[in-house]
Amino acid sequence: MNMSKPRDLDDAVGRWSGTWSTWLQPGVLHDTSAIDLDVDATSDGWTLTYSGSIGDDDVTGRMLVSPDGTTIRWTDTWHTGGEEQLLIGEDSGAPSYRYGPDDAPWTWSIAIESQPGQLVIRHFNAPPDNDPALAVEMNLTRPDK
Repeated sequence: MNMSKPRDLDDAVGRWSGTWSTWLQPGVLHDTSAIDLDVDATSDGWTLTYSGSIGDDDVTGRMLVSPDGTTIRWTDTWHTGGEEQLLIGEDSGAPSYRYGPDDAPWTWSIAIESQPGQLVIRHFNAPPDNDPALAVEMNLTRPDK
């Protein structure tokens, strides 16, 4: 799979289903549950809207991906408490944002990979001065395939 370029998301427009896994600590799986996701093309890029659960909690979310893929506006009822987070790509890396104390910020990033019939979205969380750890992984296929 190749890191998705925005033009690749045109082929991803439509409905997707699969599973998503969450890790609250590096390497320690917290939950794997079903998820549904819709990709829509807009004049401002792409909108990815999803619904699923984490444990007993219902979760909905949305990612607005800019036409050049360098910006993602992300809202999630479980991870962000419904507040929008602005992720901006730096250099050639995945779009990310920093949070926490100014003197020791954490970094959250999102990578989208697409190929025919498969869509994988990974979120990484990096503590201060540490490597990113997988926090969320969505593995999606077309429901009619």
